[in-house]
Amino acid sequence: MTYEGRIEQLVEIVTAAADANVEYETTHKDALDAYTHLPFEGDWDYHNCDQSVAERARGLGLAVPTFDEDRFGEACLVRISWRFDSQYHGSEADDLGAFPICEIETHIDFADLPQWFTEKSRAEQRAIIDDVNRAGCDHYVQGTSDGVNLFVYSTVDAAVFYSLSDKAIREAHAEVFAAEAAA
Repeated sequence: MTYEGRIEQLVEIVTAAADANVEYETTHKDALDAYTHLPFEGDWDYHNCDQSVAERARGLGLAVPTFDEDRFGEACLVRISWRFDSQYHGSEADDLGAFPICEIETHIDFADLPQWFTEKSRAEQRAIIDDVNRAGCDHYVQGTSDGVNLFVYSTVDAAVFYSLSDKAIREAHAEVFAAEAAA
């Protein structure tokens, strides 16, 4: 196999692994789990979501006293739904926030790479990786720092959006204000 053929072989391996990982990280529902903690860590407050959802509830004809907006917001926070979309044109009316993904890291185990590559010295591997990146690979191959994985980075325009439906707002309102309505 020629050197150019070997580079093309690595490009194909990198592209297949990185494309599969990008597809998973930007479309599969269980990949959303990596983001669900973020509103709890400050994004909800940063976007004043307590006030936003209280205003939406009022627009639906539900009474939410100003002093109870935070309590109502907490009940809404656990009912948010998640989806992937483009960070440039994916926003919808019910969205409360979004987290751009921007870059996805893929690890390719050396065991999945050709022996002719893994047997090379680190310096030789670096030169080959530079040639892979120059060959037009759609992903950036960083190289290896642990001697076990090849690190590949892919840029994406995907974002994770979180939103709250009118139904979820009504459910949160019923939960928070049910005791007061019964009294």
